[in-house]
Amino acid sequence: MFVVSRRLVEVLRGQSADTSLGDFPELSGDDAPSTFLAGARALCAAILGDDPAVVRHSATAVGLLPAMPGVYLQAPAHMMAVLGAAVRVRDSEGADRDAALADLDRSRDFLAARALDQPGNFRHLHRFAEATRAAALGDFPAAAVAYDTALQDASTTGRSWHAPLIAERAALFYLANGLEHVGERLLVDAVQGYTRWGATGKVHDLKRAYPSLGSGLAGAAVPRNATLDSRHSVNLSTEVIDLMAVLEAARVLSSETDLDRLRLRVQHVVKAMTGATAVQVVLWDAAAGGWVFEGEGGLPLTAIRHAERTREPLLVDDVTLDGRVSRDPYLAGLDHCSLLVVPVLSQGQPRAMLVLENRLTRRAFSAGRLDAVQLIAGQLTVSLENAQVYASLERKVAERTEALAEANRRLELLTVTDPLTGLPNRRKLNTFLDAEWLRSKRSQEPIGVAMVDIDQFKKYNDHYGHQGGDNCLRLVAEALRDSVRVTDLVARYGGEEFCIVMPGANEENAMMVAERACRAVARLREPHAFADLGIVTVSVGVTSANPAGAAAPDQLTKLADEALYEAKRTGRNRVVSG
Repeated sequence: MFVVSRRLVEVLRGQSADTSLGDFPELSGDDAPSTFLAGARALCAAILGDDPAVVRHSATAVGLLPAMPGVYLQAPAHMMAVLGAAVRVRDSEGADRDAALADLDRSRDFLAARALDQPGNFRHLHRFAEATRAAALGDFPAAAVAYDTALQDASTTGRSWHAPLIAERAALFYLANGLEHVGERLLVDAVQGYTRWGATGKVHDLKRAYPSLGSGLAGAAVPRNATLDSRHSVNLSTEVIDLMAVLEAARVLSSETDLDRLRLRVQHVVKAMTGATAVQVVLWDAAAGGWVFEGEGGLPLTAIRHAERTREPLLVDDVTLDGRVSRDPYLAGLDHCSLLVVPVLSQGQPRAMLVLENRLTRRAFSAGRLDAVQLIAGQLTVSLENAQVYASLERKVAERTEALAEANRRLELLTVTDPLTGLPNRRKLNTFLDAEWLRSKRSQEPIGVAMVDIDQFKKYNDHYGHQGGDNCLRLVAEALRDSVRVTDLVARYGGEEFCIVMPGANEENAMMVAERACRAVARLREPHAFADLGIVTVSVGVTSANPAGAAAPDQLTKLADEALYEAKRTGRNRVVSG
C-alpha cells in the first residue's frame, strides 16, 4: 500500500507517467492491497481525466469491497464508481444505460447512508455523487444545485483531493453548458486546491489545457454569494467587486468574537478576495514579546520583520528576484512566489501580520488588492481587540468557575470526612454501604463488615488527656487504613469505634482482613498503662452476608456489633465472627 501511495504521488506530481501505478503479480486479487491498488488507480484516472480507466478500475475496486466490509476504502471506491458509472450512462443506451444507472445509484445510496451517519465526513461526497448523476442525465438545474452544495461542504475538508476534484468537475460541467465565467473561476479554485494538496503535475496539466488560468489566478475571486445578472455584469468593474467584498468581509469579521474562528474567517475572506494560495494570520504576544503562529510549516520572518520595522505593507512580485527577502530560508528553492505582508496596527504598533502567498504566479497581488487587504486589516484591528477582550473575560469566568468548583469539592469532602482522623465519617459510611448493598444484590456477591473498638479507651483518655486520646485515634485510624484492601472502606463510626466495609468478601476473607487490622494496631506498640498487655489494642467483630439473604444493610453492622461485644466480653484484643 505504501508503494502504491508513493507511485500515485509521483504521478500526480508529474514525476512519473505510469498511471497504472505498476504491476503487482504477488497480489491475490481479493485482499486489501488489491482493493487499495484498484481504488488508487481509479482515483489517479479520475484526477487525470482518463474516463475509460475510471470505468475499468472503479468497477474492479467496487467488486472487491464485499470481502472487506467496514474499511476506509469503501467510501472513495464508491465515489470513483459513481464517476465511472456516469461515463457509462453518457456513452450507452437501452439496457446498458439502465444497468450503468443502477450501478451509479447503488454507490450513491452507499454514500448517502454514510452522509446520514457522519455528514461532516461524507455529505460533500454524497452531494458530489448527486451532481454527477444529474449532469450525466442532462438535468442542469439539479446538477447546478448539487455541485454548489457539494462545493460548500467540501470547503472544510482540508488538504485533500475532494475539494479540487469537485471544483474541477463542476467547472467542466459549467464550461460544457456555456457558462465560461463560472467555469473558469471554479478552475482557479481547482488549481489552488490541487496545489495545496501537492498535485503539481495535475496543476501543470490544467494550466496547459487552460492558458487563461495564469491571469485568473492573479485576479480577484467572485464572492460565493454573488449572483450573475446579464443586465449589469458587463459594467461592474474590479474595484466595485472588491468594495462589495470588503463591505461583506467587514460585516462578517465584526461579528466574530472567537480568536481561532476569526483567524479562519480572515484566511477564507482574504483568499477569496486576492487569489492567494496561502494566507496566514500572525499575532503579536505582548507577554512573550514575540510573534505567535498557529499554522503548519514556517513563515517568511525576513518579510515580517521588514513590515514590523517600517510599519508599512511589503509587496513582492517575485521573492526570487527581490533582495529584501530572497535569502529567507522559508522561501528558498521556490521557482517563483508572490508575497504580500500587511501589518495590522493599533495605536501605531503592530498587533498582527497578514501574510499572503501565491506560488503559482508572479505579480499576483496588485495595488488594488493591496488596498482591499489594508481595509480588511483596519477592520481586523477592532475585531482582534474584541476577540481578545472576550477571550480574557472567558478565561476569567473559567478560572472563577474552576475555583468555585474546587471550593464545592472541598466542601463536599468536608461533609463526608472525619476532621480528626481524616477517615470517611458516618455519613460517608452509610452512603457507601447502601451503594455496595445494591451492587451486591445485582452481582450476588457477599459483603463483609467489621466493627472495631479501641480497648480500654476511656481509661487511656483519662490518663493521657484528650490530646493524647486524639493522637491515639489518629494512630489507630492510620493503622487500620493501611491494613485493608484497596477496595475496602475504613470509616470512623463514632468515639473510639471504627467500621470496615469489605465489598465481595466472604466470611473467610472478611476474617482475614479483620485479623490483619487487629495485628496492625498491636504492632504500633503504643503504650497504654491500663491495658492488659500494656499497649493499645483493638477488639473486632466481623460478619459477612449475601444481600439476597439479609433484610437491610444495617443488619450487617448490627451483627458485627454483636460480635464486637462478644470479643470484648471474652478478653479483648481479638477477632470474633458473628
